[in-house]
Amino acid sequence: MLKFSARPQTAFVVIVFLSLVLGGCKSGDADSTVPLVYTSIDFTDFAVDSVLTQPGARLWREGEPTKLATITDREEAPLFRPSRIAGDESGNVYVFDRADFLIKKYDKNGEPGTIYGAGQGEGPGEISRGSGIRILGDSLLAVMDRGSREIDFFHLEDGSYSHSQDYNGLLVNFAFGQNGGLYTKSAVPGRLFQYSFRDFSVTFPEQTGEGILGRLNLDGYLSANRLGMLYLPKFYGVLLQYSSSGDLLYAAETIGPGDHAGPEVVVKDVSGRTQIRLEPGFDLFAIALSVSGESIYVQAINTAPADSLNTVIDVYRARDGRYDHSFRVSSRIRARVRTAIVQGEYLYLRRDTTLTTYSLRGLGKMLEREPDTD
Repeated sequence: MLKFSARPQTAFVVIVFLSLVLGGCKSGDADSTVPLVYTSIDFTDFAVDSVLTQPGARLWREGEPTKLATITDREEAPLFRPSRIAGDESGNVYVFDRADFLIKKYDKNGEPGTIYGAGQGEGPGEISRGSGIRILGDSLLAVMDRGSREIDFFHLEDGSYSHSQDYNGLLVNFAFGQNGGLYTKSAVPGRLFQYSFRDFSVTFPEQTGEGILGRLNLDGYLSANRLGMLYLPKFYGVLLQYSSSGDLLYAAETIGPGDHAGPEVVVKDVSGRTQIRLEPGFDLFAIALSVSGESIYVQAINTAPADSLNTVIDVYRARDGRYDHSFRVSSRIRARVRTAIVQGEYLYLRRDTTLTTYSLRGLGKMLEREPDTD
């Protein structure tokens, strides 16, 4: 088990040692014959020993995903303010509309389908502050309602309300394991991560350091796979894979130009109160995380200047966090892609007012690795 520790200084030190991967290299895998290099991340509020480093340049797939449909607001199927999204392996995308507090389903061709929820409110099936949606198996859709502090469940097929599950504390993210167990991330000190399944519940060991970042360190992206829970901190480019009992199975850097420096923090006294914020201009490493099959998909921001308008997806192996390849969706417009997630052979992109669905079948063989820009 890898262990976290809190240290007073900020550093990014390469340590430990090389470990060869035994066995052959499957087609499409990262270079499995290349030695593994580990490093140590040591920031004021975040420290991890034995973090797998990645190659310094991306390995691109030939071609791009095939565009299937663009979903916009229309009279017969209003879509006012698309927010949180989820997708399934059949090409369906589910989106929470912040204007009417409904979850709307669209198929891979952009045709509207089932509507979930009863609008804004705190009654059965109503949502007061929707902040996350997940698909549970093939039968339920779950919505995290931070206003009523509940997770509301709806029948996936017909949209009818099923039940609600209360939670304690300030829940900020959640994900379901393959057996239906619930992983949660809270902003309550001492209960950062929890896992529950039926009558079993476990609180993960405290992960944060003792620096001034405090709750800013808790922000990040959550998903789940067959190994357990996957977490990507928003301000540190590191994939963290946990078991359902809270053990850290591995930690792996995300790939991209530049080193993994900790965020710059500004502390100010405002009318006698201490205000902590990140230094303007700090670049996040990623803005979305999804898991499908044996792969981890990260929507990356730390890309080369030539990809400033494009959407870049980095793919990692779920079993060990090792980088495998990348692909891009080209764009000529500056409308930012807020979220990009993958399920099965489908890619779902959300901008401020539209959704776009893609098929990954348009991707071809691996191209040469891009030049190392570090």
